[in-house]
Formats: sequence, C-alpha cells, structure tokens
Amino acid sequence: MSEHAPINLPRPNYSRAISLSFYVLLVAVSLIQVFGIFRGLSSATGMDQAQIAREIARGRGFHTKFVRPYAWQQMMSAGKDATVTGLPDTAQPPLQPLIWAPFFKALEKWSAYDPTTGSAMYLLDRVIGGLGAFWYLLAIALTHVTMRRLFDDQIAIFTALVLVLCQPLWEIAVSGSPQALVMLWTALGFWCFTHALARVGAEVSPWRALAGIGVSCGLLALTHWMALWIVLGFIVACAMLMKERRTAAVVLVGSVPLACLAGMCMRNFVLCGDALGAAKATFQSLLVYGSDESLQRDFILMNPPVAVDSLFRKLALNFQSQWLDVFNHFGAVLPAFVFFFALLHRFRRPEVGAVRWAVAIVWLLAASGMALLGLKIGEPDENDLFCALVPAMSGFGLAMLAMFWARLNLESGWFWRQWGYAIIVILISAMPMFTKLPTALRIGIAFRGQLAQWPPYLPDRIERLSKFVDENEVLFSDAPWAIAWYADRTAVWMPVERKQFPIMKAKLDAQKIAVAGFVITPISAKVKLLTDIFESTYREWADIVYRGPMIAFQQEVRPVAEFPYTAIYPLMATPMPATGGLNVMMAYYADRVRWDVAKHATAKQ
Repeated sequence: MSEHAPINLPRPNYSRAISLSFYVLLVAVSLIQVFGIFRGLSSATGMDQAQIAREIARGRGFHTKFVRPYAWQQMMSAGKDATVTGLPDTAQPPLQPLIWAPFFKALEKWSAYDPTTGSAMYLLDRVIGGLGAFWYLLAIALTHVTMRRLFDDQIAIFTALVLVLCQPLWEIAVSGSPQALVMLWTALGFWCFTHALARVGAEVSPWRALAGIGVSCGLLALTHWMALWIVLGFIVACAMLMKERRTAAVVLVGSVPLACLAGMCMRNFVLCGDALGAAKATFQSLLVYGSDESLQRDFILMNPPVAVDSLFRKLALNFQSQWLDVFNHFGAVLPAFVFFFALLHRFRRPEVGAVRWAVAIVWLLAASGMALLGLKIGEPDENDLFCALVPAMSGFGLAMLAMFWARLNLESGWFWRQWGYAIIVILISAMPMFTKLPTALRIGIAFRGQLAQWPPYLPDRIERLSKFVDENEVLFSDAPWAIAWYADRTAVWMPVERKQFPIMKAKLDAQKIAVAGFVITPISAKVKLLTDIFESTYREWADIVYRGPMIAFQQEVRPVAEFPYTAIYPLMATPMPATGGLNVMMAYYADRVRWDVAKHATAKQ
C-alpha cells in the first residue's frame, strides 16, 4: 500500500501525452546544457583527471602532467627514480579517467585542440560534458525507480522533474567533476538498499541486492576520496537497519570497497612508498586546521601536528558554515531541505522508514567528513558531497509536502488540490534555471563556440603555451591542471613557500629539465580586497601575481632580484580606457622572449 493511502490522496491518471512531454523536456534540457550554454570544463579535478585519461589513451598509463610538490617530494623520499616529465599519478582515484580513456582513444584524431578552427571550445571538453549529463540522467532514472517503489508514481515523477529542472546540479554534471559519477553511484546504492529491504520484508534472500550495494560502494571508493564517507554511511546503515543476518550484510557490503582500496594502496606503495600516495595530504588535512592545498604545494614533507582543541573548533565552525549555506549546498532544491521533517514522521511501511534513516545516516557521515575537511564558502567545491544526496532527500521531502498539502483540506478545484504542492515546489526549485537559462542560451547561441569558463580558464589562450614550451620543459603555475589539460605541457603547482623554488629548480636542473617560466591566472589574484593577497596562500608570490593587473594603471611591479623570469607575454589582457593601460589578467612570465621565435617557426611551416 502507498504511504499516501491513509490520507486518501488520489493518484492522477497519467496519460501518454504527459509522459511524452516529460521526456521531451528531459531531452531538451540535456541538449541545452551540453550544446546551448556549455562553456567548457570548470572543475580543476575534472581537468586533472582528463589529462590523465588522455595519457592512458596514448598508452602511457596513469601518467600525469600536473605535478604536485607534495607528490614529487614523496617519490624522492621513497628513492623512486621518476622524472617530473614522466611522473605517475598517485593523487586521483582511477575510475573516471578509465571511463574517459576509451572515448578519448576513439576521438584521438580530433583530440588535439586546433585554434585555427575559430572555436574557443575544446572538443574533448564537450565530450566530457556530454558524459556527465548522461551520468546525471541515469542518477535521475534510478531515483525515479526508487521513489516509485517507496511511494507512488506521482512522487516519483515529480522528484524526477525537480531534478531535471535543477540548474546547480546540471552545472556539476557537465563540469567534469567526479561528483557527477558520485551522484550516480549513490543513487544506485539507495536503489539496491531499497531492494534489499523489500526482499528482507518478503522473506526472500537479499544477497544480490546487498552485493549491489557493495559494488556501488566500491565504485564510490574508486571515484572520489571523499566519497569514502558515503561508503561508511552505507556500511553503518546496513549495520543498524538490516534486521536479519546483520554481520553478514556488513561484511558483504564492506568487502568490495575494501578490496578496491587495498588495490589502490598497493599500487601507491609500490610507486611512492606510501599507501595513500599524494592523497595522503587530503587525509592529513582532515586532522589539522586548514585545507589540503597548502599541503599539496609543500615541497618539504612534514607531518603537521594535530591539535585536538583546534580540530573541534574547525569541526564546529565548518558545520556552522554548512548550515548557513545549506540551501546552496542542496542546489536550491526545496524538497531536499524538507527531508529533515520526514525524520519526524512515522511511515506505515517499515522499508520506507528504514530507507529514510539510511539516507539520514549517509548524510550525517558525509556532513561530518566535509566538516573535518572544510568546504569553500560561496563557490563550488570539488569535495561537496551534498549533491549526491539531493536526489534521495528530494523524494522524501516531496512525500512530506504531499502529506502536508493533503491535510490542508483545500476547497479549491481538483487540479490545485492534487498538484498544487508540486507546482509550488517546482517553481521554487527551478528558479535558478528560469533566471539563468534564457540569458545564457541567448548568449550561447550568439557566441557559439567562443565562450569559456572565464575567469579563470581560456582554453585557446592556454593552448598557445604549447608553441612556446617544449615537451621536455616544465612550467610553474597557480593553475597547473589547466595547463596540463589544454596546453598538454608539464606544469608544477607553485610551492607555498618561495624559498622552495630554488630547491625544486636545482632538482630539475639535475634531471636536465628546463623551467620555461611561470603562468599566472586569476586564481591567485582572486581576492575581495587588494591587500588580501598578502594573507592568501600565494602571498609569497605577490610581486608576480600583481604585476599584470598593475600594468592597467601604468605601474610596473618589479619581481624580486633572484626571479629570472622577467619577459612577459599577456595571455589575456583587456584595455583600460580610463588609465590608458592594459589589464593583464593572465600572463606568462618566461626566461626569455620565446613568442617571436615560435611565430617565426610557425610562419616558416
């Protein structure tokens, strides 16, 4: 029996026309997101994994052109003989690059970005965006099936509709971030969990469904390091909510992700002498005050001390910031927030109540992990796992809203009594799409192929570096993932302390690898106040960070004496009529004038 039977909520009679309209909307929104308003990848992790996938497609294995000082020093400390231009990756989970690699191989003929086509869009960016959209549609489909099993067709279809019209989740899906796959595997896990509970209630063996949960957890472990908190949530939910053969269920669900982790740890230990690899910095940042960026950019490996009082303060402050920004974390989806009211309701069917508590347990553990790590305030974050829980939470939230609405006993017409709550929810949840899509689509059509995620990424400008820099040279940058992906050149993340650069350069000189210069993007210059740069993680590089923007005021900021990269090439500059200067927002600082030589060589060809 449906959960809505006690309140006599009649089910609507869906016609083929309504179903067809939904599918037309689904296809239209998907095409708009991938082809109408798509501006390229916006995820740093997505670009990092994409350049790894391209190396796999070339037959080089898990090789990376994005060099983290932490990973570099980790390999040196383990006595591994690996050059920077041939560094194996030990930071990223392998699943998404392995999925992308066959597509890149099939498109190998068109995989090199060619600016002569007149398009600023990199073809493989759109391929990644299309795959991400497909993963999101699969997650919606699994959520629809789960909600139909738990409630009825009405709740299921409205949940799917809310998710289809959620612009923030679409932006995550096409960004290249592994969060898109995390959403899919989490939806698969909840579907299997629901199926397992139903089989237990029917006194039928649930082992296949439990094995499905285990596979989902294994896929999560192979996709995103922070998704291990979701894996832990599923294991705890099985331990608390499976009434029969609880121990066997926990062992079955936990064995698959444990085997996946064991495989990754063995590989990392062989490559760099540490089971966690470069991802160790992420786990270390859970226990110290601050993010993992400073650790990843540190060339001197140190084990930061753990201060328990600071750890509790960090946990409390991050929980507070999550709740203050909870509506944005939930993608502005109103029913996801209403989910918490479902925790106070007693559902008639036991499996519905059990799945609700499973979602709550996974949410609590995921929120705890994110509070330990810390999320960025007011901007997208690769480690934000709330997006993976929004689909399931939305289904329960819609069910609660349907019950509240039915108990109002409205005297209005049948249509408003039946669907009024859904119309209100859809209008509120779809507001970001309604406000953004018309303008974004108009601009996308007018400037088709010329838009990018600027600031800070401009693929066609970053690609110019490939003409100035040889493959056996390296660049230092505040956006090395973008250089590795778009310029196809090895890029080292600028060290957190300037005194580490001479040490790193000496190591490169010993390997006969030249440093071709520095590339500065708006990432390091993004501050609210001009003086904030001196408190940021790039404070020791303030002279070259501000040199480009200060040209707009016809002021020259000279780098320190020992900095030899003084030749400047504006990768992105805009004129400032008020001052008569040029605002250089993205610049390449080279050891010599390389661009004239590159231009001459191109002309001769």
